[in-house]
Amino acid sequence: METSTNGAPITSYSLEMCLLGDTFVEVYNEKETECIVRNLNPGSTYYCIVKANSVVGQSVPSEVTVYHSPPAPPESPSKIHLVESSDSSLKISWDPPSSPGAAILHYNVCFNNGVATKSVKNEYFIDGLSSDTQYKVRVQAVNSVGPGQFSSVKVVGTGTPLPLSSARNNTTLVARSQLPEGGLG
Repeated sequence: METSTNGAPITSYSLEMCLLGDTFVEVYNEKETECIVRNLNPGSTYYCIVKANSVVGQSVPSEVTVYHSPPAPPESPSKIHLVESSDSSLKISWDPPSSPGAAILHYNVCFNNGVATKSVKNEYFIDGLSSDTQYKVRVQAVNSVGPGQFSSVKVVGTGTPLPLSSARNNTTLVARSQLPEGGLG
């Protein structure tokens, strides 16, 4: 592309970049016509423009170039929450990774370092557990690049079943039926 500098020599080139909906930000302003931009968000689309600089001023921007940064494995999920528990089941949820690297395909959920079970949502229900027992839970996000790191361990527990004597109370239900006048017929 021919750059108009009004006859003045080019002193540097400016590279400006942004994500969709953001404002262009200058990330490079040097004499070289090539540069390396670091710390890009993985799996993101960037819009780039170049301007030539001289003592006269700055040229009009180049046409916008689109750059797609490669995806990366996701960061680990965070903040595992115990949503509900009974004496034989647990329901947990977690916050998705702050940097997924690409679309999350599923999560691997591990209880007590056992075999991972897949969940497509950021929640998981497991039953058939022992009552009054603590379980160690870890969660790992998986995208098209592969699995990320496991979350830190969260300890959650099932409850104690209520004894039958505690489940009873002194409430009595009395039901009476009254036939309509003349019987049923």
